[in-house]
Amino acid sequence: MEKEYKNPNHTFVVHTAFNTLLGEVTDTIEKENIDLVIMGTKGATGATEILFGTNTVHVIKKAKCPVIAVPPKFEYEAPKEILFPTDFEIEYKKEKLEVLLTIAEKYQSRINIMHVRTGLDLTNTQKKNKKQLEELLDNRSLFHDIPDNTITDAINEFQLKQRVNLLVMVQNKHTFLERLFIEPVIKKIGFHITVPFMVIPQV
Repeated sequence: MEKEYKNPNHTFVVHTAFNTLLGEVTDTIEKENIDLVIMGTKGATGATEILFGTNTVHVIKKAKCPVIAVPPKFEYEAPKEILFPTDFEIEYKKEKLEVLLTIAEKYQSRINIMHVRTGLDLTNTQKKNKKQLEELLDNRSLFHDIPDNTITDAINEFQLKQRVNLLVMVQNKHTFLERLFIEPVIKKIGFHITVPFMVIPQV
């Protein structure tokens, strides 16, 4: 990496430790005040699928900073179109979305906010959180209201209609994202995308 991607702004430090991967990642995040974790994902059977391995799932669930999972054989492309599925069940604070906002500003990205309808109207809390998100993203966002569907199907169908360069979700422990990581879903889930997936911790 140092040979092929020379950049005076980058410094590479190699850590060797007697620990589990999850333990060492979480320890390093705390000790080194890490802002972002980047991991490779394990490829699934289909050439266009991502299947999250155990290590990736555990890091996503436990890390206290954003994690980007990069699919196999991914070649860099500027994140001009970002997909951000949400259920509007949580508050959106600027400091927690700082990485997303920085990326969007740097690349003049459009953030596609995708809400999957459940057949019910938004609650007052959801409306409040949606308005908060609208104000935070300002003119960088485009909101999409999708008919009732599974999360993965909604994401996959959106991908067929709109080219996306980065998928982003906020870790919502009790509702939205948690549904992606419950057995046996973990072993079956395959996003039909070939772009990085960033998960932002809620707390």
